[in-house]
Amino acid sequence: MKIRGGGEKSSFWAEGKNDPQGLLFSESPLPAGQKRKWESWEAPWYFTFGAATAILALGLPARPDSSLVRWADRQAAERAESV
Repeated sequence: MKIRGGGEKSSFWAEGKNDPQGLLFSESPLPAGQKRKWESWEAPWYFTFGAATAILALGLPARPDSSLVRWADRQAAERAESV
């Protein structure tokens, strides 16, 4: 019987062929006292993430109150005072 996709008769969830080596992202450990050099995408990514967090943290609490229910409450209070 032919299995779809061919290949072995093992499950999709079966262990892979590569043995774990204990290295994060397959990066070899640096010598003592040496710092890892950033990749070209890391600085813009950290800046963008930090800026977006700051904009959300400062901007969301300062947004105008545009709730329809609160507007209706204010209108009802104004009409009640004018009567």
